[in-house]
Amino acid sequence: MTRLVGVDPDETMLSLAKRQSGAKSFAIECLQAGAETMPLADSFADTAVVAYALCTIPEPQTALAEIHRILKPAGVWCFLNTGRPSPACAGGYRIGSTAFGVL
Repeated sequence: MTRLVGVDPDETMLSLAKRQSGAKSFAIECLQAGAETMPLADSFADTAVVAYALCTIPEPQTALAEIHRILKPAGVWCFLNTGRPSPACAGGYRIGSTAFGVL
């Protein structure tokens, strides 16, 4: 890995990420943006990781399309889940499972 770009709409989360990033052997950049409109070029990323967040994104289908847009043609999308979703998040998991086959 030569570069890691984190995207989050919440400045508090970005500040936490910056504080915890420490000295790494690769560049780290934190961008304040929603998953539905990432300020990244088409085919920008080799890998996209969504960690227990899909259910919190206001427009998950738009976010999945945006992930697809920023991934290189052979890019990999990793959807990480830590535990059972709350009832409020259950719909996001169904969307993620359905869309995974498309990406």
